[in-house]
Amino acid sequence: MRAALSIPARANYLADLRTWIDQFVQQGTADEIVRARVVLAVHEVAANIIEHAYAGHPAGSIAVTAVLTTTQLTVSVDHTGEPCPRAEVPAPVFDGSASRGFGVWITDRAADDVYRVSGAGGIHSTILVHNLFDRTQP
Repeated sequence: MRAALSIPARANYLADLRTWIDQFVQQGTADEIVRARVVLAVHEVAANIIEHAYAGHPAGSIAVTAVLTTTQLTVSVDHTGEPCPRAEVPAPVFDGSASRGFGVWITDRAADDVYRVSGAGGIHSTILVHNLFDRTQP
């Protein structure tokens, strides 16, 4: 199963994105933990694109493609804003002094695998891979 969505790169569209990806994931798994992890990861990636890649530029957009198989969900979140290499993102501070700066850390832990690539035409992608299996089994 495959679906795609494009939204303007504005914060007021994040709720629509979360609803869309949650409904898509529901079609493939009833696992609430997987659904929550997917929605959180996609939201964090899109929020970072809005804030950092487009820096509020009103003409930006975010394209999301989700592919669901019996064993895996792959979500690609694409944009043409400024790249933000993972190596340039500072580590979060966990001493209670920061209320921001946790998005990439959260994304890296919410998905089973995360790939960040820049391709032809200035398209930058964050690819989130979620394995669909019974996590309660050894």
